[in-house]
Amino acid sequence: MITMKTRPKGEQRPDSSHHRPLIAVAPPARARRGLAAAVIGALLVTGCGSSGAAVPEAAYIEDVKAIEVRSLAGGYLAARFAGGVQDAFASARFYEDALRLDPGNTGLRRQAMMSSLLVGNYLDAATHAEIIARLEKADTIAPLIATIGELRTGRYEAALKRLEALPSNSAL
Repeated sequence: MITMKTRPKGEQRPDSSHHRPLIAVAPPARARRGLAAAVIGALLVTGCGSSGAAVPEAAYIEDVKAIEVRSLAGGYLAARFAGGVQDAFASARFYEDALRLDPGNTGLRRQAMMSSLLVGNYLDAATHAEIIARLEKADTIAPLIATIGELRTGRYEAALKRLEALPSNSAL
């Protein structure tokens, strides 16, 4: 993925008066997958989200639950906005609502999975991961999250079998 940035108006390169784009290249997909696997592993080992995550106040939770999502676009935009202001609880809730309106949308399901994982709701994240892994065989993140769900529910043999079935990743 390549992103383009331009210099602020009035700022010039020392050797030129032209505005030229600065190109930033994202790491290759393999490296991103390796990083994601390492982060998920760290979450699993440390138990982040189970006891150390900030828990929203009860009144706030009720206020967020009381919001009715009437359209797919509304739910999606509310989830994106909540994520943008670092409100993981609301983001996960709105992605879930949007997903109820479009259950076949794997991109939306992936966002719901990651938001649920961030909030510490491992079982919901694992449920989404199971569906994504079944629909997209090339996905490497979803099976790891599904494994977290299996470990959390005590299905150790199934988790081991799933881990052994994963392709080797040279980025790790």
